[in-house]
Amino acid sequence: MEYIDDEAGRAKGITKPIIVKASRLVVLSAGAFGTPAILERSGVGSAEVLKKNDVKQLVDLPGVGENYMGKFNVLRYFLLYLTVLQIIT
Repeated sequence: MEYIDDEAGRAKGITKPIIVKASRLVVLSAGAFGTPAILERSGVGSAEVLKKNDVKQLVDLPGVGENYMGKFNVLRYFLLYLTVLQIIT
């Protein structure tokens, strides 16, 4: 992983990223919106999307970031269910 330390780096004008490597398995999660972006930037995702963004493909996984159904949609269907339930009863 590459990063720039906000407190030490940018405050002193250092913009060269620091590279950190894991010696064991790392599980990285950034939520429903962030995780697909991280995977795609890392080369895991649809070949078409990665090629369009000039990212070297490591794994062809077309479903990354597709068919997302977030909490808002679940809430919307639940509220619709309650409305239908009230109409029926």
